[in-house]
Amino acid sequence: MDIALALRTIVFPTSFRYDTMYSYKDANKQREWVAHLQAGAGIVADSDPADEQRECKNKAAALARAIDLAESPFVDN
Repeated sequence: MDIALALRTIVFPTSFRYDTMYSYKDANKQREWVAHLQAGAGIVADSDPADEQRECKNKAAALARAIDLAESPFVDN
């Protein structure tokens, strides 16, 4: 896999063989998945640390929102 593609790809295993490695079932037998999100920013000479931190938080928030939207059709509310 191309490294640039790997850096922006999230893979969630869906097969039962991953039950013990990547997921657990709660009391209602529903699976819970954990996604570890990372975001970065480019630091240059005139960077403002507060702006760079805010940029990283915004990027991670966008990823989290995308995951929420993608899984919403499969979750009973």
